[in-house]
Amino acid sequence: MLEYIAKLRKETDDAIETIESSDSNILKKSLEASHILGDAFDRLKEFILSYEFQSEDEEINFFKEIKPRFCYRLIYYRKLYNI
Repeated sequence: MLEYIAKLRKETDDAIETIESSDSNILKKSLEASHILGDAFDRLKEFILSYEFQSEDEEINFFKEIKPRFCYRLIYYRKLYNI
């Protein structure tokens, strides 16, 4: 599980970095970043639905630590776009 999550996080970080370094306006940047992060969140959701947690601690760690790390950036870019 951790390998998949690390790979997904690296892919999204690279894509967001590319978007942030472009010369587009903030509206376009936030929309593109929101799409990429939404797609990553959907991929994470699909993976977790098919994954069976090895222990209760692993499940707690996922929902308490890992999932919020994906959510906060998605929320940020969507709020930025809406403003």
